[in-house]
Amino acid sequence: DRLDKACDAVVFAVGSMAKLGLNAKEITKALNIVMKANTAKLGCSKDEHGKLLKPDNFPNPEPELRKLLDKV
Repeated sequence: DRLDKACDAVVFAVGSMAKLGLNAKEITKALNIVMKANTAKLGCSKDEHGKLLKPDNFPNPEPELRKLLDKV
């Protein structure tokens, strides 16, 4: 049941990105941009809720994502 719900969330998210005009290659690129930024937080300290804190040199994915959207 949890896996089905997680898969549904992914399908919904991919559909949302497609509605923004992204094709499969661009969706993959966007996911890689965000994943790169998120992995930069690995090994950082956590807040009181267990969320990883951003390092001082956090590579904000927003500018790269904006460039990708501006191309479509």
